[in-house]
Amino acid sequence: MEEMEKSIKEFEDEKKFIFECASFFGAFLKKNAMIAYNDSFNEYLDMLIKDEQAKEKEIRDDQKIEQMKQDKKTYNANKDIILDSIATENKDEILPIERIYEMRQKLCSLKHNGKSLKEALDGVISAKQRNHKVQM
Repeated sequence: MEEMEKSIKEFEDEKKFIFECASFFGAFLKKNAMIAYNDSFNEYLDMLIKDEQAKEKEIRDDQKIEQMKQDKKTYNANKDIILDSIATENKDEILPIERIYEMRQKLCSLKHNGKSLKEALDGVISAKQRNHKVQM
């Protein structure tokens, strides 16, 4: 039982860090992108909520819906704090590129989700490199 509680805490801590990183990355892209930034993480959370709400009452998980709504609020609150800080201070001090690399490294080394995140991030980088070669 103690081991299961420990694992649950580890998963919750990882989830919190993943959301912090998503908020930070979203703010970074919003302030540094050369084209309009589309907050796909927010849209993804909306899609998950709508998908769960669309299920028949017998199989719909209202607790899961409320948790996802809370996750969305947390994500947006974190992102708003970062964006407010950027508005009042030097964005390079708030959002240094080195921090992006540090967060990516920490994400990829998470005990439970690190491998999946590394594969996803490596896949995005690989696809962008292939796309760049095709355009040249």
